[in-house]
Amino acid sequence: MVTIAKLEPKHAKALNRLTIDAIRDYPAAFTTDYSQVRHRPFGMLVDHLRDLERTRGFRLGAFDAGGELVGTVRLIPREGPKLAHSADVVFLYVRRDRQREGIGRALLERLIEEAGRIDGLEQLELSVSSDSSAARRLYEQTGFEVTGVQRRQIRVGEAYHDLIAMWRSL
Repeated sequence: MVTIAKLEPKHAKALNRLTIDAIRDYPAAFTTDYSQVRHRPFGMLVDHLRDLERTRGFRLGAFDAGGELVGTVRLIPREGPKLAHSADVVFLYVRRDRQREGIGRALLERLIEEAGRIDGLEQLELSVSSDSSAARRLYEQTGFEVTGVQRRQIRVGEAYHDLIAMWRSL
């Protein structure tokens, strides 16, 4: 059993650990590199979470029965009159030892529910590594459709990875 809640500045330390683990364990799934996050100042995440409180965006966390952060996902609404109807879903991650328990689905469903409450928001977009078949299935099961492929978007060492662009209406 997990509880889904919006992350606040007090969760920055746990989010930092989770982010580092995600990028280290799944380098092709994220555009940020491990070298960019392993030594970043902790205060950056505190500021990030504080700044989210002043925007239409949010970051959700999945907390286990002991209050430990085991998963996260972020919504980034686009800005400006021509783009404000759309938002990006980024950084869906569940700790490796807690995967396949429905936590990712719970995070994504809650994000969709919360996004539906944002005035003027009509659609969600995301991209997923072509290597992440389980993530792609989850997105499809929650109403996302493939809109295209972005070839060779991520390079890890000498290997290139495609990103699959996906979309869903709210």
